[in-house]
Amino acid sequence: MNRSRRAWVAVVTAAALLASACGGDDDSSSIETEATEGSQPAPVSNPPATTAASGSGPAAAGGELAVGRGGSITGWSGDGCYTAATNQTLPMVYGTLLDWAPDGQGVVPGLVEEWTFDPAAPSYTLTLRDGLRFSDGSDLTSADVAFSVEQWKAGPINGGLFANIATAETPDDRTVVLQLAQADTFVEPLLSWCVSPVYPEDFGGKTPDEFFQAPIGAGPFMLSSWNNPGPSEEIVLDRNPNYWDAGLPLLDRIVYRSNPDPNQRVLAYRSGDLDVLEQVEYEVLPQLPEDELVYGANMGILLLLVNTARPPLDDVKVRQAIALAIDRDALTQLYGDRAEVATGILPNNVPFGGEPSSPWRYDLDEAKRLIAESSAAGGASLELLSDAGEAPMAQVIAAQLAEIGMDLTITTVDNGTLFARGGEGDFDLQINGNVATSPSALDPILATQVIGWYYSGMPVDLGAEQLAAARASEDDDERAQLVTEVQDLLVEQAGNIGLLTLDSTYAVKPGVTGF
Repeated sequence: MNRSRRAWVAVVTAAALLASACGGDDDSSSIETEATEGSQPAPVSNPPATTAASGSGPAAAGGELAVGRGGSITGWSGDGCYTAATNQTLPMVYGTLLDWAPDGQGVVPGLVEEWTFDPAAPSYTLTLRDGLRFSDGSDLTSADVAFSVEQWKAGPINGGLFANIATAETPDDRTVVLQLAQADTFVEPLLSWCVSPVYPEDFGGKTPDEFFQAPIGAGPFMLSSWNNPGPSEEIVLDRNPNYWDAGLPLLDRIVYRSNPDPNQRVLAYRSGDLDVLEQVEYEVLPQLPEDELVYGANMGILLLLVNTARPPLDDVKVRQAIALAIDRDALTQLYGDRAEVATGILPNNVPFGGEPSSPWRYDLDEAKRLIAESSAAGGASLELLSDAGEAPMAQVIAAQLAEIGMDLTITTVDNGTLFARGGEGDFDLQINGNVATSPSALDPILATQVIGWYYSGMPVDLGAEQLAAARASEDDDERAQLVTEVQDLLVEQAGNIGLLTLDSTYAVKPGVTGF
C-alpha cells in the first residue's frame, strides 16, 4: 500500500491549510501547502510535494478549498472546545499563543514570541509579537490576553485546566506574567490548545453571546459565515489581511461542510464539491482512489464510556467484566492495518504516556466470573450510543458483551448528539474518542478529568495527587511514572475503557499538494 505517513495529525488540517495556494499551467492547477512557524504541521516521513499530483504548474496565491467533515463545531468559545472539528477550526480564527513543534516534542512561538519560566515564583513571562492585530485591525495587547485568561478560568467546562493560574499581570502592552499557585509545567502545552484563545478585552464591547456569534481573532483566517450550525453546518473562513505572518495565508478562503453521513461526504468529494475529506471512515475507503488517501498515526484513542451513575454500571465488577469481555484484537480486524489495541485510556503514542501496569486484556472466563458475583448476575439490558463511523464496532462489541449477559441496543446518532447526551449523562454506554491536542500525556488526561472523566461520573479527584505532582515535575521519567499511577486507577475503575488507537485518514484531491 502506498502511504504518506504522518504523526500528530489531530490538527494537521489547520496546520496544512495555513500556507496553501492555487495555481498551475494551462492544463493543470494545484493547491500547495507548506509549514510556517505560526502553525506547525505534523512531521512527515518524506518531504511534502511542491507540485500537484495532476500537474507540475507553479503555485500561486489565492483560491478556495472545500473541506468535508463528519462532525460539527461546538461553538466559538474555547471553553466548549472538545471535539476534533472544533479543535481544528478555532485556531484558524483565533491563532494560539504557542504552537506545537514540528516533531511534536514540545512547543514553539505562536502569538507569543518568547517566554520564560521562573520556578521560584512560580510564574511564566510571555512576550507577545510586536504589532499583533485582530482581524478587524484593532491592536492585540497584553490586556486582551489578561482578559482572556479570566474567561478561561471561569469556564464551566474547561475552567479547571487553568486553576493553577492565579493572576495575569500586564507590566506593558507586550508582556504578560502568569503568576501560578504552584509550579506547573503543563502551562506551555495548555497555551497551544484551542481552549486558550485570545479574545479582545471585554469582547470588543459586545456581550459574550453576541461575540461568539461573530468572533474575531488573530489567526490566519477570519469568520465570514456560519450557516446552519449543527450536524449539517457550513463554515466559511476568509483570509485575515491583518495576520502577523506577512504573506500568509495564501488561500483566500476555506469552506468547511459537515455531514454525518460518510457515504454522502464521499459522493460530494468524488463529484468535485469537496477538495479534502477529514477523518475518513474505514468502511468508505474502498470508494476512494488509494493514491488520494493520506494516513497518519493519530494522537487519539477510541474509548467505551461507561455511565457509572446508572445501575448496574455503578457496580465496578460489572464495569471490569465489560472491559475483560471485549476482544480488542477482533476489533482491529474492522480497520485493516489502521488500528492497534489500546493499552490504557491514553493514545499509545502520546509522549511520556506512562502505560498502565496491567494493560487492558481479553479474558472471557474472568469476565463471566465477575458478572456472576455482581449486581448484573441475571443479565442486563443497556443502550450503546455510537456515531455512524463506529457503527460496525458497536455491532461487534454488542456481540461480545452478549457473552456475559449484556443485551445491548445500538443507537446511532450524529456527533453533536453523542456529545450532548454524554454531557447530560443520558446514556449507558457510548463509543467516543479522546485526542492529544498538544505534545503532553497530561493533555488527554486532564481534558477528560475536568468533564467528569469523560462523562463517566468517576470522581474528579481520582488521581488528583498524582496529577498535581506530574504537572509540577520537570523530570520526564517521574512524570511518566505518575501518569502510570493515574492510568492504573482508571483501569481499575473502568469508567473509560480503552479500545483502539486508529490511524487518521484524509482524502486529498490531486490538485492539493503538501498536505
